[in-house]
Amino acid sequence: LEHEITMKREAITALIYPLIVLFIMILAMVILFIFVVPMLITTYDNYEIPFPLATQFVLAISQGFQDQWLVILFGNVLFGALIWRGFHWGLAEPDRRIKLVRCLERIPIINGLIKQYMFIQFTYGLGQLLDGGILLLNSLTLLVKQQRYVLYQDQILQIINRTMAGQSF
Repeated sequence: LEHEITMKREAITALIYPLIVLFIMILAMVILFIFVVPMLITTYDNYEIPFPLATQFVLAISQGFQDQWLVILFGNVLFGALIWRGFHWGLAEPDRRIKLVRCLERIPIINGLIKQYMFIQFTYGLGQLLDGGILLLNSLTLLVKQQRYVLYQDQILQIINRTMAGQSF
């Protein structure tokens, strides 16, 4: 049980770090658009040379951040809240949970993390149960009940059925 808690903490830490880096990158971009770009523009305005299209695009974004920062902030908070609520809604019922996990599995990084986490949880649990003297089929049945992700419950049930039929898994 302690090992499982440690693994959950490490998985959460591994997921939080990229989010922190992403937040810092976005914050740096906002600071650049609000403070640095306008200072550079005042320097180059004296030359009265038309700016290239890419520079005009950056200027427009910078001006938008300066004029509409409150709307942008509120929109991002609302978007984040909707995403958060959507995940909780998606996890409420098994059918929606299956669809949500399948959607997340399409994202390569998340798919890899889910598979690694589930494999570690499965092998650790199976090892603990077998070391405790519980028979293989009983151990697999207990693991099905413990498994939160319905997709993996189905896979474990297939393993049980194959084992009962005398096939390898």
